[in-house]
Amino acid sequence: MATTIIPATLTSTIQESISLNGQTHGNTIIHTTQTQGKVYQRIMELPRGEYAQILALGSTDRLGTIIGDEMKYLRITNVDDTNNLVIQLQYASANNWIQKIGPHESFILMNNQSAPNGHATTPGTLEDLTAVFGMGLTESVEIEMISITS
Repeated sequence: MATTIIPATLTSTIQESISLNGQTHGNTIIHTTQTQGKVYQRIMELPRGEYAQILALGSTDRLGTIIGDEMKYLRITNVDDTNNLVIQLQYASANNWIQKIGPHESFILMNNQSAPNGHATTPGTLEDLTAVFGMGLTESVEIEMISITS
C-alpha cells in the first residue's frame, strides 16, 4: 500500500516579550523540522498523586507508542488553570528525570535525545527516552500532548 500522506514541515514559534521601564526585551525563535506527517495528539486527564503513562517510545508505531528514533517534537501543556502537573521522563537505564509544570505552562522537546543529569558524557551518546508519565501534584489535571515524528 502506498501512502497518500504528503510530507510537511513542522514550524514552531517561541516568542517572549516584556517591557520594563519603557524598554522592550524578548525575541522570536522559529524552528522548522521536516516530517513525514505522523501526528499523535490528545487531551487527557491525569490523576492526582499517581503517575499515568502519557506516551511510550518504542520500535513500533501503535496507539500510545511512537517510534522513538523518529520523534522530532513533543509538547505537553498543562491546560489546568489552577493545579500543577509533574511529568517524569523515563529512560532505558531506569533513571528518571522529573519536571514540575505549572498551570498553562508547557514542556517541549525538539528531539528524543535527552538524559538524566550525569549520564550525558559526549554529544551523540545520550540515553534514549522510552516513556513519559504524568500526574497532578495536588489535584487531577488536564493536559494537551502533541508528538510529531518523521
